[in-house]
Parts: sequence; structure tokens; C-alpha cells
Amino acid sequence: MKSKRPSFFRQTSVLTSRYFRIFFNDKQSLLLTIIIPLMTILIVSAVASGDMFSVKTDIDHSINGGYPILAWQQVNQEKKDEFSFSKSGIGTIDNEKSPYVYVVFSENEYQGLSNEKFTIKDSSGKEIFSTFSDIKTIEYKDGIYSQYVKVGEELIEGNTYSVTYSADTELANSKKTKFYENEFSVYVSNQYDDVTDLVTVSGDAYNDFDILDDDFEIQDYVQNNQQKIASLSNATMRINGEEYVVINDADSLAFILSDKSDVYGVDNEDWYEYNYYLNSNIDLNHYEGIIPLGTEDSEYKGIFDGNGHIIRNITINSSDDNAGLFGVVEGSIKNLGITNFNISTNGANAGAIVGKLKNGAIYNCYVTASSVKSDKGCVGSIIGYIDSNDDNATEIYTCYAKDTEISSDGDYIGGLIGNASNIRVSACYAISNITSGNNSKYVGNILGNSDDNDSLSNLFYLTYHNNYLAIGDKESSIDYEEANVKSISEDKFKECSALLAHATNNDDFEYGFKKDGQLDLFGGTQTGLFMLVCVAIFVGICNSIQEICKERNILKREYMTNLRLSSYTLSKLIVQAIICAVQMIIVLLIFSLFIKDKQVYSSGVIFNSVWTEYFITMFFLAFAADTMALVISAIVKNSSTANTFIPIILIVQIVFSGVLFDLGKQMDAFASLMISKWGIAGLAISSRLNDSRVKFLLDSPDFELNLGTSMSAVKDLYMSTPENLLIVWAILLAFIIVCSVLCTLLLTRVKKDRR
Repeated sequence: MKSKRPSFFRQTSVLTSRYFRIFFNDKQSLLLTIIIPLMTILIVSAVASGDMFSVKTDIDHSINGGYPILAWQQVNQEKKDEFSFSKSGIGTIDNEKSPYVYVVFSENEYQGLSNEKFTIKDSSGKEIFSTFSDIKTIEYKDGIYSQYVKVGEELIEGNTYSVTYSADTELANSKKTKFYENEFSVYVSNQYDDVTDLVTVSGDAYNDFDILDDDFEIQDYVQNNQQKIASLSNATMRINGEEYVVINDADSLAFILSDKSDVYGVDNEDWYEYNYYLNSNIDLNHYEGIIPLGTEDSEYKGIFDGNGHIIRNITINSSDDNAGLFGVVEGSIKNLGITNFNISTNGANAGAIVGKLKNGAIYNCYVTASSVKSDKGCVGSIIGYIDSNDDNATEIYTCYAKDTEISSDGDYIGGLIGNASNIRVSACYAISNITSGNNSKYVGNILGNSDDNDSLSNLFYLTYHNNYLAIGDKESSIDYEEANVKSISEDKFKECSALLAHATNNDDFEYGFKKDGQLDLFGGTQTGLFMLVCVAIFVGICNSIQEICKERNILKREYMTNLRLSSYTLSKLIVQAIICAVQMIIVLLIFSLFIKDKQVYSSGVIFNSVWTEYFITMFFLAFAADTMALVISAIVKNSSTANTFIPIILIVQIVFSGVLFDLGKQMDAFASLMISKWGIAGLAISSRLNDSRVKFLLDSPDFELNLGTSMSAVKDLYMSTPENLLIVWAILLAFIIVCSVLCTLLLTRVKKDRR
């Protein structure tokens, strides 16, 4: 008589109880189940936790006298992988008659160039000359190159031609090759300059200053340099899609900043319209003929990219409003250093960089060892007056003023900015000596005036006068919104250069920077979280990779005697789930001991404890790996074969996690099938990893520091919102369910197994 088949729940209960007894009676399996996560997490924690959630700085404090360096000193590093030239043009070499087109690269980190090409087109776009061959190359130390090619007699005198130079570049410390191209223009004159020395002698534009001649006179310069002036305006360079006039020397900058109103054939206003790219440090040698670039009638609306260079020794004596290197600006000034700049004006609105700023932006600039004096007020080290409309706030990021003298008998005097409204200012500091008149109003160590529409964050100052407020019109306290605008002692200021980096809404974290410009917190935390993911996957796989195949014969016999495969699978899942939960508790306990002195967020994005979210993510991840291994164990027929899958699964999960390198759009879709991608996303969300991607806005509000390993393909997942974390958990849970169902279906094959 056929026996009655037990119910699903009873059979599941009996099987679960049996597998627990087997597990606890098998001392070897029990020991390995504990030892494997214990040893792996000990190794991981010892290696990875040191730089996780780091607040340590690794900076050469001799830079900038030990004061915070902000991001400006990193600009040279960031620029080294750009495809830009310090010099370019047309000329003769070794006094040959035929001209050469040449380029001299800016300092870079190119390991090599290949497939170089020069292409020359006329004004109609017709190609005149093109070659891959006969290009001469000179390579200097520090990755500086020059290349030139003879162009023959194809070019017509008096015409301007567009030159496109392209090459495949291989960056140092990388095996990847990237295609770049840049455009510049050349003017063909009746006589070419000899450029032999230019293309054969290396120069470090970042350290050497080009000094203005003491006898520089604008009239003489225009009369004697007609060809150079024409080339300056015509021979532009295209960088990242923008066309720039490239300033290579002090004479060119002095010409641009001089009063040309009395010079025949040259108009001041023409020079307000260009973008400028500074290619060397400039010493203007106290040239007193400077007029600010931009006026009320002709605002400067371009982009001035200092390219990490410095302009020094400037003198302006004026009776007009809007005194500064730039007078009235509606454009962007970035990556520029100013030192020993002395302004004295009888007018209002004076700042070393900008007198009056309208709806523009100042990124990554500094002013040191300078003085600004205005009789009528609105005076600051960097900007005198900011006049923003309500639709577009002015932005100032990562700027500083150090050892500056600010004085005025008027109102609105600030260590950084005199008078401002509707602005966003972040990661700036001021060390300024302020002198005000007896009746002066609104005097502040950071801002003379600030309105309610302003957004101020991470602003610090050292004060010479305790009687001045941080913000001149904030009378309630010397510290306005203390977490955002505050005074700090000189010792503390020098001790922690990272203070100006970023502060979250929840905790005042202090983020450190390495000398190479990478953000220590992001890189270290990303690596540590990734290794936690690897631990969870490895432990989960090891738990169950042999679980089914090792008892295949027993399973076949029981299946033939009324065993429900669904009960069998569920009982395995219950036991494995409890094992995974215990293992992940052990993992997180050990991990927490290694990072107990780190500034980890105490609360998660959903629960009050971030460790609760860590556990849920790690459990789902380990259990997903466990069920994936059960599927493998259901397919193979012996333990030795099953074990060969462990490294294969791990390698695939690691490669397609999106952490080691950017997978690109095509492979990123495939990577969405990897539990490693969702595991790192869940831990990153709870850790607020995106908060550590500090945006210094060197080039635009979307600019981010080079953070080394790219996670750009999935970084939207790291936004720390409850919705994102729930999505990650739901996907991991779905993966567990799919693998569990698939495992049950595969087990039906045992009936046909005739082994």
C-alpha cells in the first residue's frame, strides 16, 4: 500500500530540523563556516579600514605657509591630462625658407603620443594640407613635447588658416589610449619668425615668470608688433569646445589690459569679448598703465582661465569706480593666482580680481600679499561689489585671500567681498587686515554685507580685529551660522587644511586631501566597502557550493519516495539564511572594531542605526551569493567540480561590480545582473558615499576632482535616499527568489540522473 505523502509544511519542518542537526554535528563544516568569514574579514579590515571614513590629511604643509591650500594648488595636476598647448603657430626653423606649423605642449602626464596628424584648412573649410608623416618630435622631461611639420608653399600670404592637430595619447600610470584633437589658427605674414629655440628648448611655464620690459609703452608696442597683435586675436585655440585667445607672455597681457583709446587702429572694446587662456606665469613689473578689463558699458562676458598660473606685481591708481584686474564682469574667472597687487582708487567697488561682478562666477582663485584701497567703499580682497539679479545667483568657490590689506573710509568692507546679494559662496577663507573709517558701516572679516538670499558654507577667517564681525550686517554674533561661517585659530587653521573642503547637513566631517589631488575619504571608503562586498559574496558561495551535489544520491532516493523538491529547497534556504545572518553579524562586529575611531554616520537613511542597514544589505548580498551557489550545486554532480566555480563566480562579480573601472554604457546593462553592483550600491547609500565626492567647481558646477577609480556609471545609485536603498534591497531579494525557484526546477533532473 502506498504511504501517504506528508504535507508541505511538515516535510519542510522535518527537513530543516534534520539539516540543522547535520550542520551542528559536522564539526568540520561548522568550524569552516565560522573560520572562513572570520579570517577573511580580519584580513579585509586590517587592509581596507585604515583609509575608510578618513579625516587624516596627507599634505605638504610648507605649501602656502602651512595655511589651507584649497583646490587651487591641485589645478596643475588636474590640467596634466588635458590636451592643451603652451605655444602654437607658424614659423621657420634653422632659418629654412619654408615655414613649419608647430605645437609645444603644456606640462602633462602623457606617456606617449601616436598617430599624430596636422590638418590645415582655409577660411572656407577647404583642406589645404594634411599629413601623418614627416612630423618631428622633441620630448623633454616631465612629459613636455613639441612637434612640428614643414608645410611648404601651399599657404597664401595675408590669409588666416585653421590648424587641427590630433593624436592618440597614452597617459602615464595607465595603459589606456585616448584620442584628442585641438584647433588653433595661424596668420600667414610676409615674413616668418624663427621659432627654432621655441620648439627645441624646454621651459616650465608653471614655475618661470615671463617679465614685462621696464620700458613697455602701448604706442610703441602696437607700432612694432602689428603681426603679433593680429596673431593674438586670430590665432585662437579650442579647448574643451571653447575658443580661447592664448596669452603666452607678459607683453600680450599688458597689451590686453592697456588703454588703447589713443592708439590708431586698436579698439578697447574688441578685447572685452574673448575667452582667455593663460599659458605662463606673468610678472607685470608694477606696470602702471593697466586699465581693468570690462566696464559698465562693455562688461567682460568671457571666460578667463588662469590655467593654474600667477600674475604678480600689478599697480592700479585710479579715480574711477570698478577697480581691479577686471572691472565689470558677467563671465567666469577661474584657476588664477594674484600676488603683490596694489590698488588705490578714489571711486567705489574695488577688488584685486574683480571690481564689480554681475551674475558671473569666480572659481579656484586667490589673492596674496596685496592691498586694496577705495575711498568710497564696497571693497574686498577678491571682489568689491556683487550685483546679481534674482534669476541667477553669482558663485564663488574655493577662493582665498591671504596677507591682504583692505582699507576704506566708506561702507561695505570685507576680507573677501565688500558688498553682495544673491550669492553662493563655499570653501573660501580670508586672512586680511581691514582698516575702516570712523563712520564706516558693514565691515566684516568675510563679507561686508550679505542678504537673506545668500548661500554661505565653509567660510573661515583669521582676524586681526576681534571687533569686526564675520559678516558686517549680522549683528547678533561674530559667527554667522557657526557651522558655515566661523573664526578659527591660526594653529588650528594650519593644522587641518581639510576644514574648508565640505560639511554635511548631519555631521561636521573634515575631509582630507592627498598631494595628488584625490579625495582620501572617497577612495578609501569606496575600497573598504567594495572589499566588504567581496567578503559577503565569498562567504555566501562557500556556504552552499557543495550543499546539494555532495548528497545527490540521497536526494535521488528521497525524491523517488515522496520528497517534495520545494520542501527540500526551502529547508536548505532556511538553514543557509540563518547561517548567513550569523556570519554577517560576525563580519560587521569585527569590522566595527577596526573603524571604531572613524567618523562613521551613526544613523542610516531609513533606520536610526547605520549598522542595521549595513546588516540588511550584507545579509541580502551573502544570501544572494548563497542561492547562486545552490544553483551551481544543483547543476554539477560532484564536489570537486563545484569548487572550480568559486573563483569563476568571484572574478565575474568583481570585474562587473563597476568599481575597478568604468564599464561603459553597453557593459553597464550587463553589470546590472551582478549582485556585487547592488551590494556596493547599498553600502554606499548608507555610508553617504556621494557626500564625499566634494565638488570644487574648478571648471563648472559639474566639475569633480579626479577620484581615481571611476564609479561614474552607477553613481546615481549612491544618492542617499530611502527610495534608492529600498530599490537595492528589492533587487537583491528578487535575485534570491529567482535563484531559489531556478534551483528547485533544476532539481527535477535528479529523476533522470542515472549515475
